[in-house]
Amino acid sequence: MFRMMGLAVTVLSIAFAFGNPASAQDDSYVLKRIKERGVVNVGHREASIPFSYIGPDEKPIGYSIDLCMAIVNKIKDEIQAPDLKVKFVPVTSQTRIPLMANGTIDLECGSTTNNLTRQKQVDYLPDTFITGTQIASKKNSGIKEIEDLNGKAIALGEPDGLVKTVFDAKTGQLLGAHLVGAEVTELIQGFVVAMNCETTAADLIQTVFPPPTLSETQHESVLDCPERF
Repeated sequence: MFRMMGLAVTVLSIAFAFGNPASAQDDSYVLKRIKERGVVNVGHREASIPFSYIGPDEKPIGYSIDLCMAIVNKIKDEIQAPDLKVKFVPVTSQTRIPLMANGTIDLECGSTTNNLTRQKQVDYLPDTFITGTQIASKKNSGIKEIEDLNGKAIALGEPDGLVKTVFDAKTGQLLGAHLVGAEVTELIQGFVVAMNCETTAADLIQTVFPPPTLSETQHESVLDCPERF
């Protein structure tokens, strides 16, 4: 038997290439750049439901998009540019931070986790969404609270994880997935889209997942299936 225990909290925020958009224009070279070119480049995810995704009219929509557009309006006021244009730039979990760091996008609207490593490259809006993570421990292990882990050997590393896919035995249609590990939230949107499109194991096997990316684990999980549909 196992006991579920809360372990960590994931905090999602909107990421910026600059600090507080309400700060003085002279304090932000990015605001100066936006004013000079007359356009603000907004990075967005295409399938990060409900934060940022493509709507029926083929335009980005979602909770994070709404927040970003409110910030864009504040930028217009700050730099006194009411006719400022907005350019939406699609990003992925692999490209969002690099594109912001090199100036391709000015802010990113999606489901980006706010952590110390990324704070070295970009700034964040105050936290907009918080979710939790749990682990299971054996009831006879004596582990009931996080403090009970003190003095125990704990293995943790981003390369470690688990992705298992579930398919219909007759049709091969994707039914769901079990994900464990760091950054696996980046894979959820892919599985949701695949399920909505009634994707099969054969479809995923024939799909190209560029290396080295986290999405490769989706392809590998299909190859591990005991039966090929």
